[in-house]
Amino acid sequence: MTSNAPHRMLVVHNIASGADQLRVIEGKPFRKYSFGSLLAYADEVAQRAGRPHMLVSDSLALPRDVAVYGAEQLRGVTVGAKYDSIFCHFVLDDGGVLTDDFFAALRADFLGPGGLLLNPVKSITKNDVALASRFELETQSVPCVIKKNNNYNKPETVFEIGTEAELAAWREKHAADEPKYVMHKRLEYFGIEQSQMYQLERWVIFFGDLTLNYRYSDEFYIKSATSLSFYVRDERSMADDLARLTGSAYEWKGRTIDCAYNHDPEAWDARYAVLEDFRSAFGFDYAELDVIQPRKNEFVVIDVNNTPGPAHKNVHFRELTARFLADMLRLGA
Repeated sequence: MTSNAPHRMLVVHNIASGADQLRVIEGKPFRKYSFGSLLAYADEVAQRAGRPHMLVSDSLALPRDVAVYGAEQLRGVTVGAKYDSIFCHFVLDDGGVLTDDFFAALRADFLGPGGLLLNPVKSITKNDVALASRFELETQSVPCVIKKNNNYNKPETVFEIGTEAELAAWREKHAADEPKYVMHKRLEYFGIEQSQMYQLERWVIFFGDLTLNYRYSDEFYIKSATSLSFYVRDERSMADDLARLTGSAYEWKGRTIDCAYNHDPEAWDARYAVLEDFRSAFGFDYAELDVIQPRKNEFVVIDVNNTPGPAHKNVHFRELTARFLADMLRLGA
């Protein structure tokens, strides 16, 4: 690939709009969620830096309501020139699974020699999350939290159970649907005695880089609409971040950078160790993790989400990830 040849990426996803044709490769960039926005933004970064158009993104929409995505989902899809990279962007909120032969078909039929297959995530159910955790997350006793075994928590599908009587009442009411639920330990939040606030960390991961979205709330069930939040990065990343911002031609001097830096090496090292475990277990390149800190420097992942959304609203993170994307895909190299 030369500097004048744009990188060709295929985004395979299951978030079809009314205008999308299923199982048809369409010559349009994917615009859903943060990664889709980033594809377009990467070209803006290139233009600011005086570089040529560096990324062409096509889209392949697959059906949403599929329990198992196998190679048969790709049969009949025609591809012209093979792609330099393929990004898998699947909502698996209903417990969907992607199989090895699905990824094998993508590599063999759609990906060029030496190409990158990004986010080959098979499953992200809460059972999978518990199995990947260093912390013994599942339980059969109270106190506990009972949740649907998928990756989308609605308030009406999350139950805090404190006593055996409450657990018996829940089981009597949900006996028919109980196999669809998981029972996890109810974790305390570190420092809640002093702050009287629940604290959730939303880890935003891009090719191994980590940005934190701290969320504070007076409700156990923390969502962005009910919490105070801000973005935080490892202070030791600052020099690299500034270098990347300079390389992006972003006029950051004199502007507010909507991201704080935190100096706590032990805590960051503990986070990176947990992150490496989950990257190895799930295979994601771009994802968000919901994390609770029950004790100082002990981090427990309670949810994995491989369709991240809010981070592109953070200007600092958006600029950095555009550079990470360019570096990883060797854009303009």
